[in-house]
Amino acid sequence: MSRPLRIASVNVNGVRAAFRKGMGEWLAPRGVDILALQEVRADTDDLTALLGEEWDVLHDPATAKGRAGVALASRRKADIHRVTLGPDDFDSAGRWLEADYDVDGTIVTVVSTYVNSGEADTPKQVEKYKFLDAMAERLPKLAEHNPLSSSWATSTSATAPSTSRTGRAT
Repeated sequence: MSRPLRIASVNVNGVRAAFRKGMGEWLAPRGVDILALQEVRADTDDLTALLGEEWDVLHDPATAKGRAGVALASRRKADIHRVTLGPDDFDSAGRWLEADYDVDGTIVTVVSTYVNSGEADTPKQVEKYKFLDAMAERLPKLAEHNPLSSSWATSTSATAPSTSRTGRAT
């Protein structure tokens, strides 16, 4: 790589709201090459319009409208991207997006991911643990696939002991 690659990660908690609050002005002078976004809560057209035509946008929207969703925006087009995580019957629900970028002949893999809170003793917590298990299985494989991989995550997880099980972070 001829120059450092600048990667930024932002939990936008709704990209339209983030831009209303100045995200565009914050982003413009940063010289970011790849931008990992979590909790996008918008469709791809909205995201592309807000970021501008100079960005190539990959987006894994949440299954439920108005929910999380993750994205990767870059100054160069990704060679390939993947949104599946875990078993075939598992819905990552707009929480996992990984892409390979050719940076001056070197492949760099970037992941944008979001881990929801998974309220204690609910089906949402069961789904959260399935997601964390799938991440725990995927990340070592990702490192084997490409030692230049970077995972950018945000979580709304609580830290209260009552929301964890068997020593696992929530």
